[in-house]
Amino acid sequence: MGKKILKKMVVFVVAAALVISSGACVFAGTSSQVGKTTSVTTNQVFSKRTCTVKWAKVKNAVSYNVYKNGKLVAKGIKGTSYTLKGIKAGATFKITIKALAKNGKTLGKASTTKANTTTNRWMKTVKFKKVKRGKKKATVYWTKVKGATAYQVLYSKDGKTWKSRIVKGGSKTKVTIKKLSKGKWYFKIRPIKNGYLGCRTASKTAKVK
Repeated sequence: MGKKILKKMVVFVVAAALVISSGACVFAGTSSQVGKTTSVTTNQVFSKRTCTVKWAKVKNAVSYNVYKNGKLVAKGIKGTSYTLKGIKAGATFKITIKALAKNGKTLGKASTTKANTTTNRWMKTVKFKKVKRGKKKATVYWTKVKGATAYQVLYSKDGKTWKSRIVKGGSKTKVTIKKLSKGKWYFKIRPIKNGYLGCRTASKTAKVK
């Protein structure tokens, strides 16, 4: 009788061990790794009508898909940035990024921009003619831009920190900036149309007396 009980106990232990072992195999074969939600930022280059979208790298992702307003615009991107082209002034859109695993499935949740990105820019620029220097002042000249309602003149002593002067009236083609210190100054111009900023020109320099 004791031998039979002992035999049954051995069978039970072996069976339990097989169940546990089988369960361990199942758990080992199931991946608990999921992708993190990507972090999306945008960087607009209005003069080129483009918008560069950047996102954080997702662990185990082999590529990314980019969506604009829910429509797939770029598939299988290997890096962590993509440049949208043909962006119109005043356009509003939402960017969504999906990180993909080797099997093509999405890792984690798709990420979107926190807010819609508005390209509130006017794709026009002016022809910067010249800068005429004077004593503690400089006169900036440019060509008239059709549709402009004003112009913004930017000026800087070091080429990094800029001050701004708004010239109202689309027919204006010059302005005199006064109270400038002696030495080299940098100048840029861009047109404005009803609050929409145009593209800035390259800078010109002048040595103020």
